[in-house]
Amino acid sequence: MNIKYKFIFIFFFCLCIFSSKGFSQGADAYYKYGLFQLNIRDFDIALADFNKAVEISPNYEKVYDKLGLIKYRQEDYKGAVNDFSSTIRFFPDDINAYYFRGLSKIRLLDYEGALLDFNKILELNPNNELALVKSGYAKYLQTKYQEAIDIYSSVVAINANSGEAFFYRGMSKYKLEDKKGGCEDLDLANKLQYIEAYDEFVGSMCN
Repeated sequence: MNIKYKFIFIFFFCLCIFSSKGFSQGADAYYKYGLFQLNIRDFDIALADFNKAVEISPNYEKVYDKLGLIKYRQEDYKGAVNDFSSTIRFFPDDINAYYFRGLSKIRLLDYEGALLDFNKILELNPNNELALVKSGYAKYLQTKYQEAIDIYSSVVAINANSGEAFFYRGMSKYKLEDKKGGCEDLDLANKLQYIEAYDEFVGSMCN
């Protein structure tokens, strides 16, 4: 390689390095702007900043969970699933990403997909109460009431103050025509101030 071509090669090599560094710093700046907007709950501007970070650096891995959370809050559940999937691609053991992707799938009526996510959490942390509760909820929505009861029974064994577990276990029992057991659980949910237990329709079930 003669001196002329060697110089050109070095010039373009250095240009690529500095350009890449500039892109990275730009993504960092937009990420920090986005975090600030997220903290003051200006979700639209935060979303725009995070999207700009991804536009500059598609492999900017720490931004995707923030994008997913905003989209989940804005009820863009398909977008949330995509962003949490990106987070999981970069961080395969991210429990929060599995949890919110599972919640998003429930909203999309993909109950089996949600259960896969909650089960993954339970592989990573067998006593994760949130994953157990939402697994039971997915089973309840599938009308698999006995399976829901079994899951919620394991929840209350861990936490006897889980109003949500008592509520949906009670509803599941009621659906299986165990009115007495169902109403006992619903009454406990009410005493634990689980808000859905105050519903007038629920109250009328046990009168």
